[in-house]
Amino acid sequence: MLVDGRDTGALTSYTFETTIAATAQDGSGVSATCKVTVREMEDSEEQKQPDASKKHDQQMIQKKGRVLTDASTKAIYKVVKQGKVDGNSVKGAEIEFVKPIGKAVSVEVRDKVRIKGVEYKIISIAPNAFKSSKKLVSLKMGKNIRIIGSNACNGCKKLKNVIIGKNVTTINSKAFKGIYTKAVVKVPGKKLRSYKSLLRARGISKKAKIKK
Repeated sequence: MLVDGRDTGALTSYTFETTIAATAQDGSGVSATCKVTVREMEDSEEQKQPDASKKHDQQMIQKKGRVLTDASTKAIYKVVKQGKVDGNSVKGAEIEFVKPIGKAVSVEVRDKVRIKGVEYKIISIAPNAFKSSKKLVSLKMGKNIRIIGSNACNGCKKLKNVIIGKNVTTINSKAFKGIYTKAVVKVPGKKLRSYKSLLRARGISKKAKIKK
């Protein structure tokens, strides 16, 4: 049914009879029987539709393994956890830093990045992310990085300055093999001793300075 040009939904009809009696001024009685129809309105098509904002948020979710490019951070990423719709946003989404776009000299892998309306935590650096880069001099990792992939910086001979985030738990094989011999690597103070031995095992030169 249309009211003021708007669909108000389907109607369900109920019909019943009733008798109405009345007395005229001269004392004569008058009675009549009439039918009354009552209509009950069902939910309109508009009311039946799911919340448009939730549907939009659902469409923004990228599947695990999807590769995304972000011009603002000049990097390519891969979705490792797609997240879920929570209210009017997507929460819990996580992403991996795959590689920079172009030949970067200085790279900061941020804590988070927003791509196509979804905010992702950057939790890892992919294997071979910077391998054999001839330009990379400086690399800073955000606090959400937990994993540094194998060969991530292997062969980056000009890489002189590295800052490792406080939540890194795994550094895979040859991650820093072949970087600048006297590189300076800054690590979390509470993990200095353990990081020293781990980084040496992952290829950093004995001449490199590892400090908190």
